[in-house]
Amino acid sequence: MSNPPYLPGVPKDLYDKALLSGPKGFETITNFIDSVSKIIKRGGLFFLVYSSLSNPSVIEEYLSMKGFSIINKSSKHFFFEDIIVAEAVKK
Repeated sequence: MSNPPYLPGVPKDLYDKALLSGPKGFETITNFIDSVSKIIKRGGLFFLVYSSLSNPSVIEEYLSMKGFSIINKSSKHFFFEDIIVAEAVKK
């Protein structure tokens, strides 16, 4: 299970690093997926939390490119964004 920083923005301090993923909102997430893809074995599960503000289509395509299939996805709307949880399995 992971909840990496997923909001768009460039971190300026330690607090920002906990929230902001980079200018496009998915840079930290794709780096995290790179690391996870090297660790998880075929058939292993990976849960990822991200926001509708962090370009979900890019994140989901990147998961696929790194050998994961999303087998379950749900979202909940909060204030100005949807929080998404994807359950992915390593192919």
